Amino acid sequence: MLQPIDAFKLSIEKWEGLYQDDPADSGNIKLASGLVVGTMRGVTPGAWAQFLNRPVRDITPQMMKAISL
Repeated sequence: MLQPIDAFKLSIEKWEGLYQDDPADSGNIKLASGLVVGTMRGVTPGAWAQFLNRPVRDITPQMMKAISL
């Protein structure tokens, strides 16, 4: 029997996927520089900024891509 954390990880892997930076996705952000910062494993840049207690403008694609399960 799966432990709850393992079931949760499987759900994220199956339904959320990896990094994507589609400009049409409302979960992504576009910085003043024009750079689009996408989501990773269902985590938005806004949520990651709040978790890190940082302004969303500080979040980079590299930071998002580093999010792991």
